[in-house]
Amino acid sequence: MGDIEMLADVTVFDLETTGLRRHVSGGDRVIEIAAIRISSDGNEISRFTTLVNPQRDVGPTHIHGITSRHVAGAPNIAEVLPYFCDFADGSYLASFNYFGFDAPMLFNEFKRCGYLESWTDGLCIMNFARELGFTGSLIDVSMQMDLAAQNAHFALGDTVTAANVFARLGGLKNAISPGIKEPVVFDGSLYPSADVKFVRRSDVAEINEAPILTRIGISESAYGASSDSKGYQELLAGCLEDRVVSEDEVVQLRECILDSQISYASVMDTHRELFRQHCLVAMSDEIITSSEKEDLETIAAHLGIAKEAVGDILASCDGCQSESAVAGLDLRDVKAVCFTGESNCLIDGGRITRQLATDLCSDHGIEVKRGVSKKIDALIVSDSHTQSGKAKKAHSLGVRVIIDRDFWVGLGHSVG
Repeated sequence: MGDIEMLADVTVFDLETTGLRRHVSGGDRVIEIAAIRISSDGNEISRFTTLVNPQRDVGPTHIHGITSRHVAGAPNIAEVLPYFCDFADGSYLASFNYFGFDAPMLFNEFKRCGYLESWTDGLCIMNFARELGFTGSLIDVSMQMDLAAQNAHFALGDTVTAANVFARLGGLKNAISPGIKEPVVFDGSLYPSADVKFVRRSDVAEINEAPILTRIGISESAYGASSDSKGYQELLAGCLEDRVVSEDEVVQLRECILDSQISYASVMDTHRELFRQHCLVAMSDEIITSSEKEDLETIAAHLGIAKEAVGDILASCDGCQSESAVAGLDLRDVKAVCFTGESNCLIDGGRITRQLATDLCSDHGIEVKRGVSKKIDALIVSDSHTQSGKAKKAHSLGVRVIIDRDFWVGLGHSVG
């Protein structure tokens, strides 16, 4: 490697993706990217990270922690790549598993956007580490070096860890050896630069759903005096099956309140009781998982349950048995379903795979279809904000959409 090339910077990057398939057509997509540019003398020059909207389902949330709600307002990959090109221009690209995963995934995204026909050879930090006797995953290698691993499965956290490992290995001056493929400086000048508004996970930590009653817009004086809210509760439970309350559903709820002359106090009691029943279901295995917590936060936001009240309601559920509308979800007419997304639910300690879901449905006499059509009775989703093609088609056809946790509980299963 010549002296001029030795003066080049290194851009270490990492990706979170919807899965592991690295095909251009039908393959998985990037949902988070981070990069750190390091000078030839080992000093950090700059860094960036952003979520990426894959415009499809986000994949295994239980691994990367990213939901469709996180990426809903994020830029798509076509908006991010020009910035990446400008950021990394004139540097060597590097990642922990460059040739085995990161480069194929990234450059497939380039190809989809019409930017590149072939990838740029970069530095594989994993291969570099193996040459010096360090083996295993990024976390394994960092532990062998007594380096603290940053937030695993956060693109920026893994990028920081990879950059620290690279520096501990001696950086660019030691990265080239007979067993290491020599990198090529990345030329990002061929692609148009562009401004892009980054969206980080912390930017979408809060749920900003407007409460249903705010959207309904009835003044307290316009409510009736009736305490019979059974019809409203059934309608409300149905509206929350997919955790997304449409404008049409808001109109139906409003008409139900006005036509039945339900009192404001009874409506609020109904909201609190429905939320309590969801809490009971979540606590049935005595553990509230992170996905259950987020699900409850979404429901609470819809129902207008104050954050400070959520903990009190959960505490009141401790040791109680559920007689919930969720447990009593009416699935009698559900004879054929389709699934989209990877489930975050556990049964007997194991995650519900698509095969297990198919087998469980078969036990209940429910057929699992591969695609969405008017021949299915419900689409079962793991993420209320999923952007999968199946979800979009189900909504367009008016097919019932049900959160998978509620579906399994409705069939009588205890899920975690």
